[in-house]
Amino acid sequence: IPAILDLLEKGAQPTPTVHYILKKAGVLT
Repeated sequence: IPAILDLLEKGAQPTPTVHYILKKAGVLT
């Protein structure tokens, strides 16, 4: 998810929504 990665790179705080999306996406571990 480019949008999420872009936010993370910009240092955006991991909001609950982002956390949820990452979990649904499978959380790139």
